[in-house]
Amino acid sequence: MAHLRVTSLIVLTASVFMKRIRGMVYKTIYGDKRYQSSRVANLIHHLASGSQWPESFPAEVSRPSRALRRIADTASTMPTTLWFDHPDELRDLVACGQATICFNLMKWITRNHGGDPATYPPEMKALWERTRADWEKFVADPFALLDLRLAGRDR
Repeated sequence: MAHLRVTSLIVLTASVFMKRIRGMVYKTIYGDKRYQSSRVANLIHHLASGSQWPESFPAEVSRPSRALRRIADTASTMPTTLWFDHPDELRDLVACGQATICFNLMKWITRNHGGDPATYPPEMKALWERTRADWEKFVADPFALLDLRLAGRDR
């Protein structure tokens, strides 16, 4: 009976409580007009197989590699949890999150400033160049920036 209680408490915490917190955050961010042009959604499934490639991206931006799609597929199918059962789960999730925010920042830039980086204001052009360079690293090796970070070097 104690095992059943503990198990149901874990399920309740992992699903109901965490979904409620996420819903409150979304309501705050998406309900406030001040964030309308500056928020960037970073949903883990944005790089999963079958996701749309933005038509606004310049042609020279590489599409996700098979390795990056595999990691995104793995990460997007992970259930919401308070801990991980296997060490690779956290590694895949972090690498996917890094690549996804990079992808979504590039998407935000092209949506707000067009598809020609040569016409961007200087600060946007600098952000574009940095995210584009990081993106190419993710395409080549989805763990490249995570491995640098874990080795104690940020770049």
